[in-house]
Amino acid sequence: MSWEKDGSTYRPNPAYGAGIYRRGVRLTSRQGEVLAELEDTHHGMRVVLQHDGLAVTGLRAETPRTPTTSCRGASFALERLVGTPLSLSQADFYSSAAPSKHCTHLFDLTALALAHATRGEATRRYDVVVPDESGDGVFCTITCNGEVVHRWLISGQTIRKPQAFAGQPVLLGFISWAVKQFSGDELEAALVFQKGFFVSRARRRFFAGAAGRPIAANRSMHGVCFAYQPERVDAGLHIDSTRDFSLNPEDVLTFRS
Repeated sequence: MSWEKDGSTYRPNPAYGAGIYRRGVRLTSRQGEVLAELEDTHHGMRVVLQHDGLAVTGLRAETPRTPTTSCRGASFALERLVGTPLSLSQADFYSSAAPSKHCTHLFDLTALALAHATRGEATRRYDVVVPDESGDGVFCTITCNGEVVHRWLISGQTIRKPQAFAGQPVLLGFISWAVKQFSGDELEAALVFQKGFFVSRARRRFFAGAAGRPIAANRSMHGVCFAYQPERVDAGLHIDSTRDFSLNPEDVLTFRS
């Protein structure tokens, strides 16, 4: 189906099947602030969270690589989160702060920065690896500071191994399952993985052909995030922000153009 017939559909990526989706998330504590960074196939973003030890006193974001022209204004939306207590649970943060009004990725980075601000750890890095699917599935991993936290055989959108998790969906219903199955660092890693796995599906599509086209045609995304809110969706255009890290994992979180 062509773009003209369905704006939510892109041409298949001819390179899919031989590559790897990679996402890196790095959290760095400094005096009175946390730098949270994310880079993957389509995104390169940073959030600086300032705090006084009790609550958020300032937030700013940088968006060096985004998939739409409208994404770049999302940094201003973070200002409404100033004043958030550092002690607020992740569940309460997501339920009270209207995530769809924000850039999904900047919001997630802010949530991770909140958690990192109080744990007394200088630096934490997560790396998500999702190979292009083939055959009966692929082994997908998330590491924390180089150590494997979760390694699952996934087919389609379902975990096949380990046997204890077999049949568990990775997308719809995953979060409610994960909060019962894991806790602490294992839970955080599982949630970071799920966000990356969701974006990894974009490797199936060739986005360069959509560059410069209006994002409003992608109706399935309307209302989902900052760029697709009614007040700005008609002005947004697609950007070809794609980078392939399949063969160069060392480049993730270098933010090279």
